[in-house]
Amino acid sequence: MGTTRSWAITFIQLWLLLWMARQFIRTKADHQAMMIILTLGIVISAVTAIQQIGSLSALGMENRAEGLSGGANTAARYFLYGIIILFYLQGENRKKSFLWLVQIISIILLTVALFFTESRSGLVLFLVFVFFQVMHMVSKKQNSIILIILVLGITLLLVEQTNIETLQFGNVVSSVVKGSDTVGYRYRLWDAGIKMALDHPFIGVGIGKFGDYLPYYWPIGKTILANTAHNTYIEVLAETGIIGFVIFILLLFVSILKYLKIIKKSNMANAEMFRTWLLLLVILLIGSLTKADLIDKFLWFLLGLDFSTMKAISPISNQSLQKTSIFNTK
Repeated sequence: MGTTRSWAITFIQLWLLLWMARQFIRTKADHQAMMIILTLGIVISAVTAIQQIGSLSALGMENRAEGLSGGANTAARYFLYGIIILFYLQGENRKKSFLWLVQIISIILLTVALFFTESRSGLVLFLVFVFFQVMHMVSKKQNSIILIILVLGITLLLVEQTNIETLQFGNVVSSVVKGSDTVGYRYRLWDAGIKMALDHPFIGVGIGKFGDYLPYYWPIGKTILANTAHNTYIEVLAETGIIGFVIFILLLFVSILKYLKIIKKSNMANAEMFRTWLLLLVILLIGSLTKADLIDKFLWFLLGLDFSTMKAISPISNQSLQKTSIFNTK
């Protein structure tokens, strides 16, 4: 029990969310309906984000778009989630011209909103998505390559036109190598988390206690501006020790493994849907290297999905088909 939240109640809520994803999202229609609901919320947040900035000339690190998320980096991630979902949905709706056009415009809108957050981690994750998407399109010989080139081109054009130093490729690399500005601050948080874990190796300092123990591991004279490790994995290790860390990693491993199994078993249309959810999970987990996502509701929602539809969407077995045929014959 902490001063700001009851962690027992928090995890009961998260496990309930995981269970609900498993129980209520079973058919392809359920999945697509959830994708549409998520996307609508994200697009509304993107419109709000663009209105917050107003114009390219108003951009600056002191004036970053947050949309409805309450944080620029969080907003950037959700705008990217929306782009990923819409890439799947527009592929499903190519024959519905108006709906397809709306989804393409929404992708462009989300791309601009993502840039307006001025989130370096968000742009890096965007490039990771572009890489995965291009590799998938090449392997499947899909023709959506023009769309991915379009959104990438818009992003690069905005970076070039606004000339924001923090988003320039050279400056991003330099900040990572030299540990300057907020990147260096994260490095100090990670160092503190690792030292915390070494001092409390088995069960950690307790969930939610990272911020309480941080002053003991912080350089003298340096101001503390965060109470999380800004790295999910280091924070889990520091707060729950080796025991909790291993359990958490196994949970992620098993979830990803089940996604891969159902993708392999499903037909092409359903496999694309599950691949979209898996890509969202992978992007979220990569983003967790610079963000504390242990209590991110979307993470637990995705962990619930991978258990939910193994039987509901997998192709019918040959044995079942034979039984059906015999029954129909009779």
